Amino acid sequence: MTKKELEKIILEFKHDNYDSFDLFYNETARGVYIFVYDILKNREKTEDVLQETYMRFIQTVDRYQKNTNVYNYLITIARNIAINI
Repeated sequence: MTKKELEKIILEFKHDNYDSFDLFYNETARGVYIFVYDILKNREKTEDVLQETYMRFIQTVDRYQKNTNVYNYLITIARNIAINI
């Protein structure tokens, strides 16, 4: 998926349209999962952090600025959650 396509999906999220969430999740979750698992070394906790990461992303999607690297944004959220665990 291109950066432009991800930006379009995020714009939809900002307008409360979450029809493409599964596509967004499937495109981005693997990298976030690997990053968090490397910190926690626990599958269950990693899955919990992943779920919380995407919930927080949706809750704060209005703060996301266009042309920002969405992977870095998600990883920053995930890292902060993982550190708190």
